[in-house]
Order: sequence, then C-alpha cells, then structure tokens
Amino acid sequence: PGGGRQERLCRLVWETGAVREAHRMARERVDVCRAALAVLPPSEHRDRLRQFADLLGEPPPSAEANPVLGKVVAGPPAAPA
Repeated sequence: PGGGRQERLCRLVWETGAVREAHRMARERVDVCRAALAVLPPSEHRDRLRQFADLLGEPPPSAEANPVLGKVVAGPPAAPA
C-alpha cells in the first residue's frame, strides 16, 4: 500500500548519515552522564544508573534488521532488486 515509501525513507536516512550521527550524539550524551555519575558517592543507585548509561552507550547491533517488519534498524536497508 505504501508504494515502497518506507523503504525509500529508510534508505535515505542511512545514506545521509543521519543514523550514524544520531548514534554519535547519543554516545556523546552518555559520556556526559558517566562523568556526572563519577563524582557521586558510591551507592547502588549510582551503580544502576551507570549500568543504564553503559547500556545506552553500546554501539548499535551489527546484525542486519528489517525496518519494514518493525524490527530495530541495525544496518542499512538492502538495495532494491
């Protein structure tokens, strides 16, 4: 029904580097969070927040995913056949 619009949009987002830039910006913010947490006194809450920051700062998964099927986009969409 969409005439391939979603696939074209996904490809455009990857080709412009928007996904890479979003990941870079997220990692930057996570680094700021880690620095803020480092000055707090030790506690289970600080440790839990650090674990959360570590999770958010992980690189995107390398496995290819299919955004059309509602899966997380982890790699560029396949080129049209």
